[in-house]
Amino acid sequence: MRVGNNGILENISFFKMGCNWGRGNPSFYEVIKNEQIVVNYSSQKQFFKGCIVLITEGHSVIALGRVQTNPIPIKANPDLLAKLELFNVSDFEHVSYCPVDFHELDSNHIFTYKLQQGIRQVNKYEIKVEATSKWMMYQKQQLVDVLGDSEFDPFISEIETFKFNFISGRNSHKKSYKKRVDKQESEIQRRHGIITDDLYDYLIAEGYQELDISIEKTKLGNLTVDAVIKSREEFILFEVKTSNNLCSNVRQAIGQLLEYAYLDPNVFIQKLVIVGPGKPNMLEKTYFDRIKGVLNVPLEYWFYSFENKNFTHYI
Repeated sequence: MRVGNNGILENISFFKMGCNWGRGNPSFYEVIKNEQIVVNYSSQKQFFKGCIVLITEGHSVIALGRVQTNPIPIKANPDLLAKLELFNVSDFEHVSYCPVDFHELDSNHIFTYKLQQGIRQVNKYEIKVEATSKWMMYQKQQLVDVLGDSEFDPFISEIETFKFNFISGRNSHKKSYKKRVDKQESEIQRRHGIITDDLYDYLIAEGYQELDISIEKTKLGNLTVDAVIKSREEFILFEVKTSNNLCSNVRQAIGQLLEYAYLDPNVFIQKLVIVGPGKPNMLEKTYFDRIKGVLNVPLEYWFYSFENKNFTHYI
């Protein structure tokens, strides 16, 4: 996600959505805030995955939402339909919703957009500049929350340089190397390379296409991702670790995966996978489940067996 010289996010469309279903009806803002969604109507220009929606009450922009999926018919979610019905939302045959990355603006960041119509595409230059500024501020604050504050300031200020670049294929490497100690030469296995090679073969056997698999070729800035699957518009990211201890593998991999997944906000992640030869015991499974609950990200651990050359999924 890059900001152009005009101060507007490149290749991003902006929309505006009001929170009153017709003049005089109560605001359903708390519903969409709690559900982390935006609502669309079929006769209006449709939201789509990746666009940013300015959420308004009256003429005030009070929140922003980056759309995560294409529209879903509201009738597919009866609970949500019932909640919106309480605020006089109607004509559900033509209503849809989209999950969003939701950001509520602080009171001192709320800005004015004097457009009365409920759902419209934003064309006004100064409004798109303002929305861009607020969105990038939000993205940088998320990094501060994850990585820490002052020591990361120079790093965070360069966020736009981290562009996710998927490249299919796999890097070739030797599976072993020679090591000489006290005049004795021995052959050392490259455990990481063995795992990534077998992971590639495993993914092919599971039905993934060669053009959708990347082994040590995809880049995020100068960082290399161990393995990536491209699944339509989303990605599955893998980080391979070589310890026989699950906790060690998780500790080393989790920060890298979060960087790969969230430094470029223009990338949609299906799930994150840690791969390693550390087979989890019951305590470690409980620990891993707790981490997933705290992070609230789609995270899996795949145990790799050097002996059997197979992978066991621990979701």
